[in-house]
Amino acid sequence: YHYYCAPGNAQHLEQPVSLCDPYSNPQAQEIVQLLPHPIWGEYGYPTEKGQGWIGDPRTWVLDTGGLASRLYFYQDPNTPPAERRWTSIDMGTEIFVSDKDEEAEWILSDLDVILL
Repeated sequence: YHYYCAPGNAQHLEQPVSLCDPYSNPQAQEIVQLLPHPIWGEYGYPTEKGQGWIGDPRTWVLDTGGLASRLYFYQDPNTPPAERRWTSIDMGTEIFVSDKDEEAEWILSDLDVILL
């Protein structure tokens, strides 16, 4: 992952680390940013630098549930794994960190929810 934040109560974090914002983050930890990589292609995400950015007009079909179900998150040693429950879906774009007045356009045209 390019940017990941860990839960604030973790006892054995690997460095470097950034803690999640406990007030605005709905999960104890989250992946904030993925850079294009061939491994993400199976789930419909960009695989090469420049894909999915300004000037790339293609439509993306993303398997967010498939990707999320295969990601590993922080867990303290000798503790039971947490069960991740998806009680809501947050969609959209976010300007990550910038000192400029940024503008983003993000359009959601179709959504399929598949429960297994």
